[in-house]
Amino acid sequence: MTTVPVFVGLDYHSKAIQVCVLSATGQVLGNKPLPNTAAAVDAFVRRFGPRITAAIEACPGAAHLADELAGRFGWDIRQGHPGFVARMRQSPDKTDWADARVLADLVRVG
Repeated sequence: MTTVPVFVGLDYHSKAIQVCVLSATGQVLGNKPLPNTAAAVDAFVRRFGPRITAAIEACPGAAHLADELAGRFGWDIRQGHPGFVARMRQSPDKTDWADARVLADLVRVG
């Protein structure tokens, strides 16, 4: 099992979550919508590696998911910077796929 971390962006919605997984070099390993359950998200991401660092946008309901991913599954999870997340809403490429990719890249580069 590899010890290289993967970086995850979570674009949260009440019914589904768009999950983007990046390698340490920024390669998209996976980007797909999943059911809004921590178990489904963890199962998808763990296929790419056991060391997971993730970012989630701050919105209603997201804290519960983040808490479960950290507490139950041991993820290192951070809240996306509110200022940058607000700017994402004005992007010409405003899709869940792109938002999850941006969040993953933000956490990847620190």
